[in-house]
Amino acid sequence: MLSFIGKSLGRTILSVLALSVALVMCFEIYIRITRGTEDRIKMMTIFGNELAASTYAGIKHPMSVGDSDAVKRQLLGIREKMKGVEVFICDFDQKVIYSTHEDRIKAIVSDFVKNRDALQALNDVSKSGMDSQKSFEEEFGGRRFLITIHPILNQPYCFHCHGSSRKVLGSMVIKMSTEQIYEAITSGRNRSIIITLFGIGAIVILTYAMLSRLIIRPIEVLAEKANKFAEGGTSVSVDIRSKNEVGALANSFNYMVKRIKDQIEYANSIKDAICDPLFMVDNKMTVTYLNDACARLTGYKKSEVEGKMTCRDLFMSDICDTTCPVKYCFEKGEPVEGVRANIINREGRQIPIMTSASPLRNARRELIGAIEICKDISVIIDAEKRQYINKTAGSEQKKENIPEKRTF
Repeated sequence: MLSFIGKSLGRTILSVLALSVALVMCFEIYIRITRGTEDRIKMMTIFGNELAASTYAGIKHPMSVGDSDAVKRQLLGIREKMKGVEVFICDFDQKVIYSTHEDRIKAIVSDFVKNRDALQALNDVSKSGMDSQKSFEEEFGGRRFLITIHPILNQPYCFHCHGSSRKVLGSMVIKMSTEQIYEAITSGRNRSIIITLFGIGAIVILTYAMLSRLIIRPIEVLAEKANKFAEGGTSVSVDIRSKNEVGALANSFNYMVKRIKDQIEYANSIKDAICDPLFMVDNKMTVTYLNDACARLTGYKKSEVEGKMTCRDLFMSDICDTTCPVKYCFEKGEPVEGVRANIINREGRQIPIMTSASPLRNARRELIGAIEICKDISVIIDAEKRQYINKTAGSEQKKENIPEKRTF
């Protein structure tokens, strides 16, 4: 169980660390991708606006004077130079008049531009005389495009035009693919994800190696030794030479084991120093210890009794069901002295004893068992019998020596 906790601690530390690093790096990637996307779209929009302004500069005069050939040449030049860019010039009804792609002529702009905001802006441009342009993004047919709309106005103060007022002649629509931009964004995102995963993996491996050497492995060793100690092995120690908290914990564990071992040896020396028969029981009255004197008294070996027999099975006393000292300790929580009893040893011989018992408690003052000391009083009983016999015999002798009362 302790070993599992040690391993779980290491896995928990690594998981938290890896997750924290992953969150930080993912947040950083998100910020970079977002900023990169915004920057690229902004650059693309600027480029689209500049292209629209350049195209408008080339066609506004031919449009104002009705020079169709000049407009066509201008659009043809754009098609040759700017692959993938489409330019449309439409009238107020959004019908295409000129285009870099001849198949678009006489078509309606809404046939190949689906962005509602762009179409609404195109409608607004035809009603406005403001020389301004607007850009929109749209996705159509699984592809992404940038739509730029620019009004085409006549030239003010132009000798070809009547009057000085400016009027809307039509609208120019530029449609360019932004797939390359998004491919660059996707490629950058994928590279960032790969770098992030590699970085997380490297950090986890390095961290695991460091934690395994400094924390995880020492805790596992400490847990293994603690399990052995819990199973009864008192000759265990942890060899962790470290000045950190784990090293301090190991030193404390070694000191604790030494102190407990000393206490056990001291307690055993006290028990062995007692010449009278002595035994100890737990809460279930199972014998947990008996000294050599008690083993000789009962005729059983210690290995046959400890942890295997109850005190009733061991002694078969005539007071087990009446005035048992151990039961008295459990019921009253107090010691009892001078209780006479007769026991039956392994050979079936009855032995008179005098016994005393005291309760055993742990550090929390909980009752965990009892200790009982016995004394073979066969000699005393025999002496009492002899004294009684002698006393009885003396009384009879005195009766015989009394002279008979004579009568005169």
